Amino acid sequence: MLTALRRFVGSGWGPWALLGVVAVVHVVVTLVGSDPFAMVDLDVYVQGGQHLGPSLYEFVTQPLELPFTYPPFSALVFVPLGWLPWVVARVLWQLASVAALALVILFTLQLLGRAGRHATRPLPHLTGTVVTATAVSMWLEPVRTTFNYGQINLFLAAILLGGAVSARDWWAGASVGLAAGIKLVPAITGLYYLLQRRWTAAVWAVAVFVATVVLMVAIIPRRPGGTSPR
Repeated sequence: MLTALRRFVGSGWGPWALLGVVAVVHVVVTLVGSDPFAMVDLDVYVQGGQHLGPSLYEFVTQPLELPFTYPPFSALVFVPLGWLPWVVARVLWQLASVAALALVILFTLQLLGRAGRHATRPLPHLTGTVVTATAVSMWLEPVRTTFNYGQINLFLAAILLGGAVSARDWWAGASVGLAAGIKLVPAITGLYYLLQRRWTAAVWAVAVFVATVVLMVAIIPRRPGGTSPR
């Protein structure tokens, strides 16, 4: 079994063919299901970019009436996506999510010492392994729901893991601050650098997050009368 798997990931076409088949099946299964790529969370992000201003936390999407509950910086990030037709935005988001998933797997292998310049036990067929793992991982429940709802989790994980594998403290910390500026939950990753006593990384995490807040305070227009949006 292991021998056959090694031959498969080592082939030039097998992993890519598997990924293509999995992508097609994933689309078909979703389209015939009860939630045909509604991507309701992506809709919230995109409309947040379109409501960037005092009304950011007042609008709700239809028909589920979902409010925008993320830091204002995330709305700024999604402004360009709002310029595209909704169908195009959804397709690009799905493709980018696949790429983010592949990066998550690659960075994880680097942390395990199986990939990268400093790998202690490098994998013989890294590309084939990453592509195969990406195809298989698309059927894991957390990943599948992330695709179906159009969530941002895979991108945040890729950013955080990209910082974790970096030897540069400024980028390790900045990745945490940037991710927290988009969605607050990733801020807990800062504890990882505190436990490692990488104080420079921790300072960068706080500094970049604060910078996202200051930026939004500066560019979001105030309501008439001088009051800021909540």
